[in-house]
This record gives sequence, structure tokens and C-alpha cells, in this order.
Amino acid sequence: MKNRSRLARLALASLLAASASLTVACDEETTAFDPTLVGSALERDQRPDVSADEVSAVVAGHNAFALDLYAAVVDDDGGGNIGLSPYSVAITMAMAYAGAAGETADEMAAVLGSGLAAERFHPAFGALDLGVTRRANTSGGRLNIANAVWLQRDQVFEQAFLDTLARCYGAGAHVVDFAAAPNEAVKIINHWVSGRTGGYIEELLAPGSIRGDTRLILTNAVFFKARWKEPFSRSETHPAPFAGLPTEVEMMSQEAWFAHGRGAGWEAVELPYLGGRVAMLLVLPDDLSALEGRLDPALLDEVVTGLHEQTLTVELPRFSYRDKTWLGGPLADLGMGRIFDDELADFSGMSAGGGLAPDNVAHEVYVEVDEEGTTAVAATSFGGIESTPPKIVFDRPFLYFIRDLETGLILFVGRVTNPNG
Repeated sequence: MKNRSRLARLALASLLAASASLTVACDEETTAFDPTLVGSALERDQRPDVSADEVSAVVAGHNAFALDLYAAVVDDDGGGNIGLSPYSVAITMAMAYAGAAGETADEMAAVLGSGLAAERFHPAFGALDLGVTRRANTSGGRLNIANAVWLQRDQVFEQAFLDTLARCYGAGAHVVDFAAAPNEAVKIINHWVSGRTGGYIEELLAPGSIRGDTRLILTNAVFFKARWKEPFSRSETHPAPFAGLPTEVEMMSQEAWFAHGRGAGWEAVELPYLGGRVAMLLVLPDDLSALEGRLDPALLDEVVTGLHEQTLTVELPRFSYRDKTWLGGPLADLGMGRIFDDELADFSGMSAGGGLAPDNVAHEVYVEVDEEGTTAVAATSFGGIESTPPKIVFDRPFLYFIRDLETGLILFVGRVTNPNG
């Protein structure tokens, strides 16, 4: 980074967290700590005037972004578990894009990939977000998405930027004092994050991570919880080996009617959540690194279209883990390098005075999958001749995708190499 001390920092944060037994009143958690809400007087547009084609364009761009981001993180990874909510990252970057201008905006638009002009992209993203949330919250499921922008007091920000965040993303603007009390600002933001994730993400921002020259921080929190349509029986869970581990894992097991498929180098099964609007797609590669090397929207479409329903025994380990990732490097690798360059970043759409450049992007995930279902704040018969149904056993590293079934939108993607965490 060049000339960092001469520039006001823009920090970006996105996160996901999960718990299998979480109950939290998100708004009540943070009321006492929230600083004054300012910014736009506009309420969120609950019925954006956008076409189905525009929403589909956002989905297509997002899924390509999701898989590219996963590949970039894999390139920086040492081979362990990976957890991402590309949707959380995309929302955060979309909010930043609302304040970008010139070549910086062009670069961000290319990576987000919808092909829509900014004035159509933001309402379409807002419509997609509202639709996904409504569908996921049917039949007892729960998907909460919260956005916020944290502003330096006495700094002048563009009203059009704040209006877009409020209208399209429901992001409230909060005044804090980064300059005089950066550590207090860290506590306030972390408290907001903790309240939106039931306490499972307590320290997205470490003490000392905000300096006095910070002027704005964007945050997003995603909380997802759903029961399996066909829960696993705890009585069937048993210790079993898992490739590469010296200890056994707790392997869940059930025979039911599932969507299952096989292809070149992979086998897959889709486990729907109650309500049938969201599902976890599990992909068991013959060779993990080889499959990851060719993972793109075409391969994912091949997996999804290759599924067909049949009676199947699924053996899947319980797994839970936490993953914190700094995404500045991966996002720069995808083509957003300009936003991290003090001299090239153009966020004049946020503040006419300019001088804003992101320092990094923090992303944290906690995921837990058990017999009852999945909670991610960043997760079935045939009559006839008696026979043994086919079986898929996830006893070696595998990939998972949590997807909105109506649009195919990827909410979460991850790799499990150690179910024990």
C-alpha cells in the first residue's frame, strides 16, 4: 500500500456464522450499543421495479463470482477446511460499488459480473435478496441478512450513496468516532456483529485493527438455520474412519429418497431443507484438487442437472468449524486490485473529498451440520424386490453448496477436509 498515512481508510467487512441450537432476537441484542442512526431517510424498497431477466443476470454473475472467489481462496490455502459465504462478500462489495466511480466502478462491475448498469444492478440485487430471504424463511427455516455502514462523525458523505444503501440493501448508517476513539468503534461494530450472529462471531475486527484515519466501514451479517426435510436418526450415527485423519469421525447415516448423480470425477447428492426452497448440494470428488481445478458454473450446472431421485443410503459426517479469511488478496486476484491501491481507488461516490481506499476485507464463518439440519451464520422408498440401495459415503474430503433452489443462487460454499474441525 502506498501513502497510507495520507489517506482516509475505507474498511470492508463481511461475515457468516452458524450454530445448531441458536435462538436470538437480533434487533434487541444491539439496541443499547447502537450509535445514532443517520444518513438516508428512505426505507428499503420492498418491491423493486426490476425484471426477472435482470435478477437472473445478477444470479449468473454472482455464481461465477462465488466459484472464482472459492478458487482464489483455495490458491491461498494450506489444504484445510474452507468456509465462505460468497453471498455475504458480494453484498458487501455491492454496497462498496454503490460508492465507486470511474475505472474503480468498472473494475468492480466486471468482477460482480451481472452486465447491468449500476442504476439497474442495485435494485435487481435488492430484489434478489428479498426473494431469497422470503423463500428461506418459509416452513420454519430462517435466513437473516443485516447490513450496516459506519461513518466517521463530521465527515461529509454523498447522499446518493447513502440513499442507495438504504433503498436497495436496507443498510442503516451509524455515526462513530474512528479518529478520536478507534478502539471504542471496534467494540461497537463487533457488538453489532455479535448481536446479528447470536454471539458466534464475537470479534470480526481485532483490537487495534481500526486506525484513526478510518472514515467508513461496511458490514454484512448472514444467519441461516434450517432443519433437514429428512432428519438423520441419532441412533444411526456411528464412529467411522475419514481419509487423512488419525481419528474417527461421527458418521450420520440414513436411507431415504434423495436426488443423486454421478459424473466424470464426482458423485453428488442433494439434501433438501424443510420447505423445499433451499438445499445442501454435497459433492464427493474422486480427486479433490483435480475437481477444484475445474470448478466453474458449467461444472456446477452439470452436477445439478445430472441429479435424479432414487432410494439411497447417505453417510455424512457431522461437521463444525470456524474459518476466518482476509479476502483482499483473493479479490485483487479476481480483478479488484484497483480498490486496494491508494492512488487508483476512486470512491468519490461515497465522499466528494475522495481519498478513500479499502485496507482489506474480513470474512468469518462458523458452520455446523448435524442430524437435525444446518445452521450457518457461515448449512427419503421403493417397493419391489428386496435389495440393498446404492450408498454414498462421505469418508474423504468433499465440497458443499447451500443453494436457493428457485434461482440456483449460491449462499454458501465450502470444503471439508476435517469434519472434527
